[in-house]
Amino acid sequence: MRANILAKMDLTEDSLTALDTEARQKIEEQIKAQIKEAVTGSAGQKTGLLTDMKA
Repeated sequence: MRANILAKMDLTEDSLTALDTEARQKIEEQIKAQIKEAVTGSAGQKTGLLTDMKA
């Protein structure tokens, strides 16, 4: 997921590492926010996404 986000930003892990600390920190925050949104969904918590198959 992180690699895909970096690719959309036209970055790689190496190019991200080469950036100055302030720029890298801003991008890391954007990545974190995008991952959080992808995991939790933009509409908040959704129900019914997981099913206990053993029940």
